[in-house]
Amino acid sequence: MKIFNLGIELTDQLTVKHPRELKKCTSVIQEFVLTRLNETIANKLLDSIKLLHDNYVGTLTRCVVSLENDKDEDDSELSASKALQEVDY
Repeated sequence: MKIFNLGIELTDQLTVKHPRELKKCTSVIQEFVLTRLNETIANKLLDSIKLLHDNYVGTLTRCVVSLENDKDEDDSELSASKALQEVDY
């Protein structure tokens, strides 16, 4: 019996025939686990970055709206909310 396309042969008791094949199996399993772990960590990190970005933009938007409500109306200047819309992508 061969495992995948790795060229590793197993006995009828599902053990490896040669010690070097055990090392190969261990390396393949380790690579698989590390790859999945890296993908999971990367996805969690990206989710956290997106959340921080949304929180930052939300807080900044509320501050700008509050500042605009407090100032006198002056149409000759670019409003802060319009400037923020140019920054927010």
